[in-house]
Amino acid sequence: MAGSGLRFGGSLPKQFQYLCNKEPLFITTLDRLFSGLSLSNIILVVPSEYRESEYVQATVQQWSQNNISSKVNIVSGGANRHASFLSGANKAFEIFGSNINIIVHDSNRPFLSKNYLNRIDETLLLLSKEEPCYIPVVPVVESVCMVSDTSVTKYLPREDLFRIQTPQLIYGPLLKEFLISSQKGNFEFTDEGSFFIYHGLPVKTYEGDMENIKITYGSDISR
Repeated sequence: MAGSGLRFGGSLPKQFQYLCNKEPLFITTLDRLFSGLSLSNIILVVPSEYRESEYVQATVQQWSQNNISSKVNIVSGGANRHASFLSGANKAFEIFGSNINIIVHDSNRPFLSKNYLNRIDETLLLLSKEEPCYIPVVPVVESVCMVSDTSVTKYLPREDLFRIQTPQLIYGPLLKEFLISSQKGNFEFTDEGSFFIYHGLPVKTYEGDMENIKITYGSDISR
């Protein structure tokens, strides 16, 4: 949840804004995750300028009091998604060691159905050294083309294309081996699956959910 959320509008990043005037978006997402998965520890990766803010600290404290079986740690994000992922992963390894499974989810995806959460739970059991990363995908249903300036240069076969969602599921022991080398370079992986592919590691898929949209614009709230 360390993104800036500029396209959404408003004075706060979108993950901190209220969903239908009820509660902050990231709290709605936390509630959905917590209702369907057994999470012993939650690591919130937030923009560094908000980490110590009263807004974040007080909101998380109140949520924790209502969900005492799960501990929440707050860490600062980085300059891009991958740097933020490294921050969260390193904190997880600091607390638990490397023998863990990691669930990486965008706080701006609150629409997690019970069936989808069940699929996530089942897929977690498949993580191993041989299958260290699972990402949820949904088929592309629109026509897709490549454009140069304003001219179409190529249509892409959509039967081979899928949209990638979160949560992305990671086998901790293998991830730990590759984090050190990753921290030495200025990488900008767009998600955790691309990080694994870069290192020549297999990435498997599981069925995503069409309703699991990423809230990007203010109009997405009305869905």
